[in-house]
Formats: sequence, structure tokens, C-alpha cells
Amino acid sequence: MIADKTDAERLSRILIEETGSLGVRLYPCERHILNRESVPIDILIDDVKELVNVKVAKDSRGEIVQIKPEYDDVERVADKTNRSLREITDLVKMKAREFLLKR
Repeated sequence: MIADKTDAERLSRILIEETGSLGVRLYPCERHILNRESVPIDILIDDVKELVNVKVAKDSRGEIVQIKPEYDDVERVADKTNRSLREITDLVKMKAREFLLKR
């Protein structure tokens, strides 16, 4: 289980009480994340125009490292166009990269 350090005592007690365990191990963990922003992208496929939100992660120099469309948006477009999730994801990433490089 991943939890905030401030909740460790309470969660440990609950685990012990509910599972009958005699103890709980705690390991500290750090998370390093890239700067990111959410960007709405208009996409047109087979006369179907939809807005897809994408997360854009950038490195410390501002270079794009990753573009990740929101799954629910991709699923919605795939359903409306009868195309695969992979195909829609690839199309959205390509459109997003074009849009972002023009900004």
C-alpha cells in the first residue's frame, strides 16, 4: 500500500486489526515527477470532431518528453469512429505534437 507518511500509524493499526497480522513493514519512498500540463486537443476523424485532453510532460529544458492522451477521451473517440484505442492514441499524440510545436 502506498500512503502519506502522516497516515502510516493509523493505516498500520487498521491493517493489524483487520487482517490479524502481527506487524506492518514501512519503507520510505520518494517520487520524482516531470513538469506537466494538460492541453485540450481538437481532433477530426471521419467527420467526427472531438476534444481530447492530453498530458504533456517536459524535462527541465522545456523539451517534450511524453504526450499521453486521457484514456476516457481516447475510448470515447474510438467508440464513435469504430477504430482501435491504439490507432486513436497514435493519432492524438501526432496531432498534439504538431499543435505543441506550433505554439
